[in-house]
Amino acid sequence: MKDNKSASLFPKEQVIESLKQSFVKLNPRMMIKNPIMFTVEVATVVMLLVTLYSIVNSSQGSFAYNIAVFIILFITLLFANFAEAIAEARGKAQADSLRKTREETPAKKVEGNKIVTVSSSQLKKGDVFVSDMFNLYKYENMLYVMTLSGKEIKDFLEMSYYMWTNQMKSPEDHLLWFKKKPREGAEDRASFQNFSFNFDSASGIIYTVDVTKPKGEKITITSMADGSPFRMDKIYKVALNSYRGNGGGELLTKGSGIPQEDLKDRIIFSTDKDLRFYLMNYIEKKGTMNPKALNQWKFVPEKWTVPAAQRDSVYLFRSVQ
Repeated sequence: MKDNKSASLFPKEQVIESLKQSFVKLNPRMMIKNPIMFTVEVATVVMLLVTLYSIVNSSQGSFAYNIAVFIILFITLLFANFAEAIAEARGKAQADSLRKTREETPAKKVEGNKIVTVSSSQLKKGDVFVSDMFNLYKYENMLYVMTLSGKEIKDFLEMSYYMWTNQMKSPEDHLLWFKKKPREGAEDRASFQNFSFNFDSASGIIYTVDVTKPKGEKITITSMADGSPFRMDKIYKVALNSYRGNGGGELLTKGSGIPQEDLKDRIIFSTDKDLRFYLMNYIEKKGTMNPKALNQWKFVPEKWTVPAAQRDSVYLFRSVQ
């Protein structure tokens, strides 16, 4: 009997709470979110006034007829609100159940140079476990090595930085390119003009990004990271993820000007496992991670960009501070 009760389609607690919410949801500020039911609510109020008026003036129809119509409309409102409240309650119950299941689910935790299986409930802040790799790197990408000319590398970077930097006209301007109007439902958050997963930078070369310049004129590459000259006509081996290497984001096609059908001929190496696998191996091998900026590129003019970066950091992350 207990199992049947716990598996009931409408548990008693949910029904009682949903009945309460049926009346709470009569608030016009909540009803207006559903235009159809809001119209029914307006009609119900009008019918109530007509019913009351018919008590003293029979020209508005019989009181019995008017009160019957009013009751039908009112019950319709309550039933619609009850159905919505039940659906919300069941959704919350399912979310709670999933949360509990997650706590009881086995997890793979990184301990030193090995991976051990523990209960999710035993995980605590500071632990590193395999699922963290999906937060660190979400995408199913391989690592490619491709051949690109110096000019193609520069043009690739020109398109990338055009998509994520604003062309600053004054020191008070944004450094990053934000949408002027926030996304609906996320008014408290800044939104980029373009998809952030297409915001690429490069390592292995020394360069500057002049954010006062227009599209196609922002990048100045001064040398390779080891100090040797960087040449526009030289062919270089460039490491990219497979999404980018296959034309994702169009940085290689529209940016570098390489036809889509020619990309496969530029690939000279590909890993057989995804990048998360190699990240896990690297973390296991290193043990303690101490990431540092390479400082191989920067935004200029710095008297504008450094203060702007600080302002944009606050603007971008204000909803989580």
